[in-house]
Amino acid sequence: MRIISGLSNYDLIGKYYNAWVDEFFVWFLPFERIKKYVFEVSINRRYVYGEQIMSKSIFSMFIKKVHYYKKEIFLTLNEQYYTDEQIEYISLYLKEIKKIWEIDWIIVANMIIMDYLNEIWFEWNIHLSWDFWIYNIETLDFILNRYKNLKIDRLIFPRETSLKEIEVFINYIKDNSLNIETEAFILESPCVFNWSSCRANHWYDSDSLCQILSYTENQYWLDIIWYKQCWFCFIKKLKDIWVDVLKVPWRWLNLI
Repeated sequence: MRIISGLSNYDLIGKYYNAWVDEFFVWFLPFERIKKYVFEVSINRRYVYGEQIMSKSIFSMFIKKVHYYKKEIFLTLNEQYYTDEQIEYISLYLKEIKKIWEIDWIIVANMIIMDYLNEIWFEWNIHLSWDFWIYNIETLDFILNRYKNLKIDRLIFPRETSLKEIEVFINYIKDNSLNIETEAFILESPCVFNWSSCRANHWYDSDSLCQILSYTENQYWLDIIWYKQCWFCFIKKLKDIWVDVLKVPWRWLNLI
């Protein structure tokens, strides 16, 4: 089982490499975009200054450094909704990225973006973000059939997916010889709400909508929702059912 983690600090690339991280994903929002729309209108569900790479030259440094270590780097484009004006911008954004930089894969969570990529016969590999709301086999089949021209090669499970549900997907992928990898997410403080349907700004370690429920006072309720008691125990279970990639958030640097 490989490990993927987000990357927002150039100086940590070597440390992540030494900690056996295999893949990286980054948030890239150029200065001119932020100047026009500010952070609240994001293209990748990141709304904080320190989480975005904003300089094109620094973005190039990230890519070169990751590839120097012979690792892969993915670009996130996983906001759930975009205005017409944003779609027009994203079209230019992707064209510039394809022309200048060598990104390995792109993470997508929006049908409109998928339609656009399908129209232009997008050549990069695509990961279906956990924000894509793929909770059953029928949804996965619909997406694969609708976008046959695209290279969809990974399904990222929504963070609230249970172990049993994950196993159903993996068995279906194997039984039908689908060339798709699977990726599961771990969190230090999982939210019991449906993240894919959430429109809140999740400020992970301070007061926010995510902090309304206490995850420690009623452990029984948490276990019912998440079908697990310990994230470390859950990692082994994911490995046992052949999940390909484990996503460890960058804010878990000490764990990595």
